[in-house]
Amino acid sequence: MKFYLDSKHKKGISVKKITFLTSAIVISSCMINTVIPAPAPMSEASRLGQQVIRELGENVKTANLIFRAAVNENEREDALKNAHSAAQTLLNTLNDIKTYGNDVIKGYNAAQRRQAAINLAELLTRQNSLKIEIENKRMEKMDMVEPGLWDSVKPGKTEAYAQATKELRDLIGQEKSTRLAISNQEAILGREWSNTITLAIQNLIVGSSYGIAYGIDWYFGDRGARLLIENDKSKSMARNSKIKRSKPLTKKEQSAIRSWNHLRKSKLLSKDIITAYQLTQAKELLEKINDIKDDLKNVPAKYQSVLDKVTENSDSLTKKVNRAKTRWLK
Repeated sequence: MKFYLDSKHKKGISVKKITFLTSAIVISSCMINTVIPAPAPMSEASRLGQQVIRELGENVKTANLIFRAAVNENEREDALKNAHSAAQTLLNTLNDIKTYGNDVIKGYNAAQRRQAAINLAELLTRQNSLKIEIENKRMEKMDMVEPGLWDSVKPGKTEAYAQATKELRDLIGQEKSTRLAISNQEAILGREWSNTITLAIQNLIVGSSYGIAYGIDWYFGDRGARLLIENDKSKSMARNSKIKRSKPLTKKEQSAIRSWNHLRKSKLLSKDIITAYQLTQAKELLEKINDIKDDLKNVPAKYQSVLDKVTENSDSLTKKVNRAKTRWLK
């Protein structure tokens, strides 16, 4: 079957085709002329900073493996010193603003990248701890369940199971919030910096799991982050065996340490009390800190430094509260 168009229809189709092609050419021309600027290249100083962190991270990884493979006491002592030195050097470099160059990347300068890097490192450490707590809580729940076709809670464990379920839900919520916070810091740092720092921090976390240190005191400022280790060399020598033999934290002590990790960031601990509102807040904070101190009074030796820090801040805040009261009573 053939269809025949008169000259009027042919003309209309021709005009439409011409109009369409003209529009396409104009749009293409605009796209060619509107060139999206490429991101500014990273400075040599920034690339050097990344390379240094990667190398120091590898040094930590090597020191971890040597410490783990050490057999006699002399080997372990030397390996432990080297592992401490490698880890602390990495922490110092992460805190050094010179590590991050002097260029502006994605609108962020070196000081902002440094802060984001320390934040990311602390968040990654926190995320690892949360994952361990979540797994332990799941195991705790499993121990309260009778295995079978339909799992049921063991007699007398209903209340404890409900509490464990609530705590697990809270931990999962914290881990989710931590993941979001990690993403925010990665957005500031960019992919290359984020990957570099993440790999380095993973080596620190592995070292802690071997008993090289029992944690990191993350502090953004001139002092920098530091390893939490025993000052007594004789205690450091026997760290692993002591950790294995030491009693685990009770639920109350775990809760107290989590509370302290939150409260220790309060500005009231580092600044003077100058208003009545601040005094009221300080009293409430002091009460909470004293409750934590009471909950940690029988804490295992491994966590004694946490209790010492809580006691130190309690004493300091008590003095500030008393000074404020005396000043306003005059």
